[in-house]
This record gives sequence, C-alpha cells and structure tokens, in this order.
Amino acid sequence: FEKGQWRGKQQLPDQTLGWLNWTSNGGHPEKDKHATLKWTAIESGKIHIMGSFVAPSKKGNGLIARIMRPDGEILGEWTLNPTDDVSTNLKGIKVEAGDELWFVVDSRGEVAFDSFRWAPQISDLKGLISDAENDFSGPGLPPQAQLAQALLLSNEFFYID
Repeated sequence: FEKGQWRGKQQLPDQTLGWLNWTSNGGHPEKDKHATLKWTAIESGKIHIMGSFVAPSKKGNGLIARIMRPDGEILGEWTLNPTDDVSTNLKGIKVEAGDELWFVVDSRGEVAFDSFRWAPQISDLKGLISDAENDFSGPGLPPQAQLAQALLLSNEFFYID
C-alpha cells in the first residue's frame, strides 16, 4: 500500500505488476493481471450493489468489469468502450457472513489508457454497509498497536486516581 493505493512498488510501472493498482475510487488493470477489490460480508442477508464504472480516456480499447464470487460465479459483467459510463447496480444478492465478493477489472488485452473509476457502494435493508470511496484503506495496525490504542482509550488511562 503506497500513496493511497494498493500497488506493487513505490514507482509505477512495477517490474512484476506493471501498472496494476486500485485506489479508493478506481485503478488500472495489467495485461495479464486483473485489478481486484474484495469485499467480505459481516452478516447474512440480501445486499444491493450500486456503482458507476467509468473509462475516462478517449484512447485505449476499453475494459471489462465483473462482480463475482471466489468460486467463479459471475453476478454481473459490463464491457466498456473508451469514455463509457455504465451503471453496475445489482439487487437482492444473497450473502452469508464471511462470504466474499470480488470487483474485478480486465484490460481486454491492451493496457494503454486503461485507468478506470469505480467506487461501488453496498447496502442492505437497514442502509449503507460499505462505500469503497470512504472505506478504502491500507493494511490495518499490527495486533500490539491495536492493543496499545485500545488501552489508551480506556477509562483506566483517562482518569487519574
């Protein structure tokens, strides 16, 4: 995780991963590597996915976006040509706690000008569950740092006897 994006090394293109990256509102696939964002359900139920997939460049050969499960089941697929903007809304998707959904973008074989914008939102009957643009983050704190933060926020550290 570097400069607000998941990518290979500090400098793009990376020797192994090329231009492959994902940010809070989009990214870039590589010729033989998909750009993938993973979401994990915290509880069982039916969800709705809302989003807009945009290929902003006038150049390039377009992109393919998919929402799928790890077992390969494709829930939705959209093919974009340059400058296209398509709705990637899906309703009534059944998930169990711990299920993953993958948001996958393919380059269609040519990676030039394949940057995209896509920040899906996921909701259920209660309201918004996840917003890729606002919830996107790097790796979490290590366990010891999490413990230190929890202790510093506890009453024992807040009040002096």
